Formats: sequence, structure tokens, C-alpha cells
Amino acid sequence: MTDRIVLIANPGSRQGVTRARLAERHLRDRGIDIAVRYTDAPGHGVDLAREAAEEGSRVVGAVGGDGTIGEVLSGLVDGPPDVAMGIIPAGTGNDTAKGLRLPVHDVRAAAEILASRPPRLLDLLDVNGRPSLGFAVIGFAADVGVSVNRWKSGPWRWASQILRSQTYGVVVAWHLLRGARPLACRMTGRAADGSDYRFDGDVLTILVGNQPGVGGVFLPCPAAVGDDGVFDVCFVTSTRPDGRPLSFAEKVRTLRGATRGEHIGMPWVEYFQSASPLHLEFTAAAPVLADGDLRAHSRTVALRVRPRALPVVC
Repeated sequence: MTDRIVLIANPGSRQGVTRARLAERHLRDRGIDIAVRYTDAPGHGVDLAREAAEEGSRVVGAVGGDGTIGEVLSGLVDGPPDVAMGIIPAGTGNDTAKGLRLPVHDVRAAAEILASRPPRLLDLLDVNGRPSLGFAVIGFAADVGVSVNRWKSGPWRWASQILRSQTYGVVVAWHLLRGARPLACRMTGRAADGSDYRFDGDVLTILVGNQPGVGGVFLPCPAAVGDDGVFDVCFVTSTRPDGRPLSFAEKVRTLRGATRGEHIGMPWVEYFQSASPLHLEFTAAAPVLADGDLRAHSRTVALRVRPRALPVVC
């Protein structure tokens, strides 16, 4: 084990490169052995993180958003247990960074945390066997995430760079106006209080996470804590308790409430915590996003928590 810190950044992200260089300069001025490595393809961050860990680095930091964080943690999770993960926020929503109380606008402050704070063991969420530090989303929220990713890499990239986290709000409004298609879902698991949990019906969206926020705007899981050994499940059904479909106004009300965590308790919102595996089945393949990236289109999703599985400097 050395005192070296390795930062991993995506050269395709202008903000990621800028922030990696600022963090590198600050850490080098502190006398710290620091190296920056850049990815050259999707998934390359996994290999770079694994290599840095095997070389004995003390901290391997992700410079980017939730997607970069997801790659780095995948390279570290089954590696040497004394190598910690760090984060220099440089994403659109920075949900994981916000949930970990990291400074999302002050690069030097984030770098100073890497240099001086001890790591904290955090839970991971396994999504069909792949680890996630933040959220898994399905249905409406996943459709929004896919569109946001297209905005960030397509001809509307300039707009997302201006709007930053508000990109999610704009895309949510666009999808809501187009109409949110329900998913027929069967959900089985066990709540944290030990009771069996079963649901069989139509849902608009499902969000499962170890952090409270998603999209930099919404707080779907306000009670979520990163090291409590449970994951939080929030989903919105497509109908009211009397069986009538949710109106457009009720959907808007739910979204507005979710920006403040005030959607909990609405008659069409279900919320619970679980330390046991959760199984989801759909009648048609649904998009599944985790840590901001599309993982699969699948008719089945298996979720489980890995308690205190990764040391993170936060």
C-alpha cells in the first residue's frame, strides 16, 4: 500500500478534464503522490480502477458523475479491501456526491477531502449482480434517464451543458406531456420489519436506492442512508386506491412533491425499506438504469444490498 491517489476521468467530458486537472494541481501542491488516468471507451474505467488498486494506491477517485462512479466502484468492489474510493463531482446531477455530502461546486474542497478524510464503509446495491452506489430506476424514471443521456451526448449537448441539473426537470416535463406508460409488475420481497412484501399491479416508476436523491432535483428516497444495511424502495402506481387512473394533475403533484421528499404518504406512492433480496417481474422488457447508465432491458430484476461493502472517502 502506497500513499498514491489515482484519479480516473473521462476525456470526453470537458468538465471532467478541467476538474481532474484542478484536483491534481491541488493534491500535488499538498505534496501528495497523484496520477490522473483517462478512459478511452465505455467500461475502461473498470479496468483502470482495478489496475490502480492492484498497484497499491491508497485512494482511487472517480472524476465525473454517477456513470463514472459506477465504473470505478465496479473495478474496486472485489479488489484489495484497504483501497478506498474517492469522488471529485463533475456530473450533471451528482446525486451520489450530494448524498455523501461532498462539495459539488468546489473542486479544491473535494480534493482536500480525498487527502485528509478517513474512508467510510458504505452499502452497495446489486442490480442483477452488478454493484451500484446510488440508484436503480425502472419505468418512467428510466425513460427520463435514457433521454438525459442522449441529450448529453447528442445534438442537444449544448443545452444540457447550460441547464446542468435542470436538464432532468425539462426532460421529465417532456416525458410527462407525452404520457407515462404503466408497467405491469409483480414484486416480492421482505420489508425491513420482517414482514413479507408483495405487489401485483401497474406502476409508473420504481426507484430503489442507498442515497436520497436522483437527477440532482428529486428526493424519491428521503429516508435513505448509505450505511444502514437496507435499501429504500419507492414506486408510484398508475391508479388511485379507487382504481381510477392517475390524472395529469396528480402526476405533476407527485413530481413536485418528490423535489422535496413530500410525495411519501400520497395514496398512490408506496415506500418501504428492505435488507432482503427483492425480485421484480414485468410482462414486457423494461429499461433498467443504475448509477445513471442503462444496464439492460429486462423482464426480471433482482436487487439485494451488500452491507458496508466498499470504503469511500466522503
